Amino acid sequence: MLQSQLILIVDDDADIRTIIRRLLRELGYRVREAADGYSAFRLARQLNPALIVLDLGLPGQDGWTVAREVRADPVLEHTPILAITAYGSRAAFTAARAAGCQEVMCKPFALATLAEIAGALLALN
Repeated sequence: MLQSQLILIVDDDADIRTIIRRLLRELGYRVREAADGYSAFRLARQLNPALIVLDLGLPGQDGWTVAREVRADPVLEHTPILAITAYGSRAAFTAARAAGCQEVMCKPFALATLAEIAGALLALN
């Protein structure tokens, strides 16, 4: 059942994590969170989530690096990644896709759009 799937939210902004967490829990998904790239990859390895919602502008290790690590890992290589970013440039979106993100959304985003894209990515997994 899709709603029992685990989603890992990675964002250094606690308010953004809270908003996304509340939305996804309302939709019935299980949620875990990370505030930086280093803990994101460790948690992803530990939890093997069905989807990663990944901020690109993370302190320390950025989201592009996390996405490349996920793609290089044999356990996680097929895990869908939805990138969220305040970087609205075409270059940022292209780099995110090149790093392995299936979808990229620019902040601020509509929660309904996030829910729709997350659901579509989970249905493919």
